Amino acid sequence: MQRNPHHSEFAEQMTERLVGLSRAQVLFAETDTPCDLNDLVSALVEPFSNEHYGVEIERLPACTIDKGRADAIALVIGELTVNSSKHGAIKYGGSVKICGEADDRSLSIFWAEHSFAPVVEHVRDGGQGLALIGRIMRARSGTIDTAWRDDGLDVTLTFAL
Repeated sequence: MQRNPHHSEFAEQMTERLVGLSRAQVLFAETDTPCDLNDLVSALVEPFSNEHYGVEIERLPACTIDKGRADAIALVIGELTVNSSKHGAIKYGGSVKICGEADDRSLSIFWAEHSFAPVVEHVRDGGQGLALIGRIMRARSGTIDTAWRDDGLDVTLTFAL
């Protein structure tokens, strides 16, 4: 039986996204109890770190988040790390830094990626990742802003509190 490369690629991408979501689900231990933002982000990026390159968590606010926001963060951070491991700084070297801030009104998480390889395209044929994470953020009453540079991508996730 001959494998369709498009189906295999889609299956691989969906598996990677679901793995990110499952890491977030484990933190809830079968309840809807809020989870710690630092624990969540650390669990999501740890598998992508290696001895040469990885994701550095610079600072995140000490706060707990509900399951819906945790799911959204897991899918977005998962998508960004997978893309970086295929096309960006995790694969080619550079840096990925995550930080955040919170106040009484909102929580923001910032992703700053600088790759040693130049960015050659922002969207690829058949790619649905950025559109998917945009829909997920809107479904959780959040926003996502992306800013492409020649050497990477800056992303800001914002949730109303």
